[in-house]
Amino acid sequence: MSPRLSIIIPVWNDSEALAGCLERLRRPPAPPVEVIIGDASPDPAERARVAALARAGNARVLTLPRPGRGAQLAAGAAAATGEILVFSHADTRLGSVHLNSLLSRLDADPLLQAGAFHRDVASLYPALAWAEPAIQWYMAELGSIYGDQSPFIRRGTLDRLGGYPALPLMEDLAFSDRLRQRLGRHERALLHPALATSARRFRRHGRLRTKLCNLVLTAAWRLGLMTPEQLHRRYYAGPPEGQATTTAAPQSS
Repeated sequence: MSPRLSIIIPVWNDSEALAGCLERLRRPPAPPVEVIIGDASPDPAERARVAALARAGNARVLTLPRPGRGAQLAAGAAAATGEILVFSHADTRLGSVHLNSLLSRLDADPLLQAGAFHRDVASLYPALAWAEPAIQWYMAELGSIYGDQSPFIRRGTLDRLGGYPALPLMEDLAFSDRLRQRLGRHERALLHPALATSARRFRRHGRLRTKLCNLVLTAAWRLGLMTPEQLHRRYYAGPPEGQATTTAAPQSS
C-alpha cells in the first residue's frame, strides 16, 4: 500500500542540503512517506550525487531540463501517489515531528484541505523573537504561504484547483493566492511546530540585501511589472524555465 504522504522536493545544485533533508524525513518516529525529488541540476556530477542520495533514501528522482521550482514541484505532484502532498525545500528542516503533527491534524479535522507550517521567526530574525506570536497570527489570518513553510494539500483538492502552478518564480505565492481564493477559512491552516529554514542565502548575500530583493521582486510580480521568467532571471541570474518534461531515475528497492 502506498504511503499517505508524498513529499516533493525541488533541487538545483542542492545535494548537500538534500542529504540532511532526507535523513530528517526518515528519522524515527517518521511515518511512511513517498519522497519525490525534482532535480534540475545542470552538472552531471551533481545529478549523480542526487541520484545516489535518492537511492539511499528510498526516493524517486524526476530530472528536469532547466531550473524552475514551479515546474519541478508540478512534475513531482503529477507523479505522486499519496493522498496528501507536501511541497518542501531541501534546506527547510522538515522532520518527523512535523509530519506526525500534519497527519494528526488532518485526521482530526476532515474539513481541513490545505495549509503549511508556521515559520520559526526567531531562527531567521532573532531580534523579532519577542514578536513571534503576533507575526504567526498575522501570517495565519492575513499573510501569504511561502515555499519554505512546506505547504501541504489533499490530492483531491489539488486536482480541483488545477494542480500546482508551474511558474519559474513566485509559484508559492500563486499557490497561496489560489488557496485563499478557492478555499474557505476553515479549510486551510498553519500548523505547529514552526519550521526553520537555512539562512544560507542571508549569509551569502546579506540579510538586508536579500530581504529588499525579495520585497522588490514580489512587488514587481504583484503589480505585473515583470513576468515570472524575468523574475527568475533576476533572482537566480540563470536561464528561464523550460517545459516540465521529466524522466524517472532509479529507485531503490
